[in-house]
Parts: sequence; C-alpha cells; structure tokens
Amino acid sequence: MDSGFEWDRILIAVALLAAMFLLPALVIWRDQVRDRRRFGAQTLSRPVRYGPDGETYREGTAPAAGPAERAGRDDAPAPLTMSGVPGR
Repeated sequence: MDSGFEWDRILIAVALLAAMFLLPALVIWRDQVRDRRRFGAQTLSRPVRYGPDGETYREGTAPAAGPAERAGRDDAPAPLTMSGVPGR
C-alpha cells in the first residue's frame, strides 16, 4: 500500500456526498411533518397549489386566509368528498 495515499481527501469527499443526500432528505422530511400537522394525513397525497397571494394550500382544502378576507370570496376550491368529486 502506498504511504502517500491521501485518506483525508477521500474522507472529505465521502462527507460531502453524504451531506448532499442527507440535507435534502431532512428538508423534505421536515416539510412532510409540517404539512401533516397543518393539513392532516389524508391530504398529503393531494398536490400543492398556490393562491393569488402566494400562500400554499393542498388541493381540496381552502387556502389559509382569515375569516375577514374570505367573506364573499368563492374562489376557494370545493372540498372533496369520499368519492373524490367536489360537491357529491
């Protein structure tokens, strides 16, 4: 074995590769936990939509707006029923 073999560079490369995969996985996991608490477990399979003000919400749920802002608005998506069809 060559005594000049540079183990420090290999360890740095392995650490960087691990960070490249672990950090995004942790961010995705954190977002899933936050969405599960915010919207409920049943809505995690629904796609994320963006409201006119830039706020995110899950399809089939109303965008997060206060009751004063929502008065008279009918642009919120209709809630889905068990069949997955709005209003049935």
